[in-house]
Amino acid sequence: MDRARVSVLRCARYEGLERIIYTSLEKIGALALFKDKVALLKVNLMVSRPPEEAVNTHPEFLRWAVRVIKNLGAKKVRVGESSGAYGFTDEAFEHSGIARAAAQEGAELVNFDASAIRSYRINGNVLKEVYLPQDIFDADILVTLPKMKTHSVTTISCALKNQVGLLPGSTKVDVHRAAKDVRELSEAIIDINMAVRFNLALVDGVIGLEGNGPTNGSPIKSGLVIAGEDLVAVDSVSSFVMGFMPDSVLTNKIGASRGLGIADLEKIEIIGEKLEGVKLSFKRPGLRRCARFNLLAPAMERLYYHARAGAIRPVILKELCDLCGACKAVCPAADAINLLSAPRITKSCVGCYACRGMCPKGAIKLKCKWFLKDAFRAKAKGMPLGELL
Repeated sequence: MDRARVSVLRCARYEGLERIIYTSLEKIGALALFKDKVALLKVNLMVSRPPEEAVNTHPEFLRWAVRVIKNLGAKKVRVGESSGAYGFTDEAFEHSGIARAAAQEGAELVNFDASAIRSYRINGNVLKEVYLPQDIFDADILVTLPKMKTHSVTTISCALKNQVGLLPGSTKVDVHRAAKDVRELSEAIIDINMAVRFNLALVDGVIGLEGNGPTNGSPIKSGLVIAGEDLVAVDSVSSFVMGFMPDSVLTNKIGASRGLGIADLEKIEIIGEKLEGVKLSFKRPGLRRCARFNLLAPAMERLYYHARAGAIRPVILKELCDLCGACKAVCPAADAINLLSAPRITKSCVGCYACRGMCPKGAIKLKCKWFLKDAFRAKAKGMPLGELL
């Protein structure tokens, strides 16, 4: 591919977004992409924050995207995610407003933590194997709907970074644990994107998040919708608009070097607004301004994610279990579920939580380590955590 095409359109508010999204798809030549196809829209649902905090894909952005894609002839539209509140994606869907918007537009919600999960060899530069839900392979068209945000490690979180949420439950932790530095984390993100190729990105940049992203920043009225079929090009344009040189964002640089897409703005056809006219200056994450932090960040990240690994585990309530085997049938890890005698989940559990979603008796609950329970409840503030033991 010698050139890429990216649409950049102004949009000051979420009301009436239907026309902007339609025009974005028209400008990149994607109007015929959806006819008679099953489309899976992958939102960004980090935590259960309300829309005004600009942490997640705004439910109104999702609403109009679903409506436009259905009107373009899609046979079915599904909305999928595995949230950053590990194991509580259904609750995050509800609390964020995503569930309501999807239901009102007739889209089917897909909880990647409650799907058929399989292990896939991907032979990436960092990741060699990942757990992925079958739902993404059952779709004809994959569309990522990221939020335009800064990120404490990767500088930005946009179209490429959003695909880490394909990994169910706490298996996302493995990405951070496998990467010993920022470059390897960026390589791992590209590994995922090369293993699962998305057809299109629609970036929710109407209100972005600056500063201590991807969850603790401040909303910024960025007033844009960015769209393209080349996710590296979309992220490179988004980086520039946010005030960062595209080649300073490693996911852009590595994605281009590995043939995933184009990062050179000179080779990207910008349709709509001129970039200089919409360029902003997103605040970097506070700690990223400190040179010492940049040296210590990888070690701090790995320590943090090591603590989070296995923080929430599924447990079988013996009094409810009838040994039907539904959990074992969906489990991607060998020997993780023992039903031969007293039912239990072993140390082989990878933390995808598919068993909990598939149990017809509701006999599987989630248990958090006692010393992390308060932290998890703070992360999932506002969500009903009745399933948490």
